[in-house]
Amino acid sequence: MVSHYRRHLSLVITLIKPEQNLHQQNLELTAEGVRSQDRYIRWVEVSEIYLGGRRESVNFMPSRETRSITLMAKTGQQINITINVTGRLSGTALTAFSRLHQKIIDQTADRHWQDLIREYNTGQSIGFRRLYLRRDGIFFSDYLAGKTPLPFSRVKGYEIKQGKLYLAYLTDRGLLRTTKIADVSNFPNIHLFSTFMDYILSKTRNP
Repeated sequence: MVSHYRRHLSLVITLIKPEQNLHQQNLELTAEGVRSQDRYIRWVEVSEIYLGGRRESVNFMPSRETRSITLMAKTGQQINITINVTGRLSGTALTAFSRLHQKIIDQTADRHWQDLIREYNTGQSIGFRRLYLRRDGIFFSDYLAGKTPLPFSRVKGYEIKQGKLYLAYLTDRGLLRTTKIADVSNFPNIHLFSTFMDYILSKTRNP
């Protein structure tokens, strides 16, 4: 499900604006952690990963595009990784950014997944800020003010569209409803949430 850790990973990634200005961001990823400028976070300390993106236009013409990754440590320290360019990001820049995101996931996903499954199996609530998961269902504000869980059996799916997370489910009257949960940029560990929901929904549909 997730890649195995590399015992010796040392990589310097440079992301440069397409117009070749000197604006760039240097990062160092090692087997133990990630360093940016004067900040350093060990992989075992990373608790939340946020993935963001934004496109802007003026008079229907592309004016600016931003992609970002934010790492939050248990200590409250954070590292922000951002590409912010005029116009649109090149395919090369997008590929480099995706590879960087995947390398971060590879270094954290095993531990995060094990923690999530342990919390789920012991009946604890798993928090994703605007939404909580528990063995008896999902809690979120748009469903009965978030005080009663929506059973997983009534969840029909989820979708990430234009930077937003949507959940489709059956209401108490059996009507299909789709509601926005949050902007992906404000939703921690979206990769864990999507993997877990795929796992739960597959069990619900194929008991």
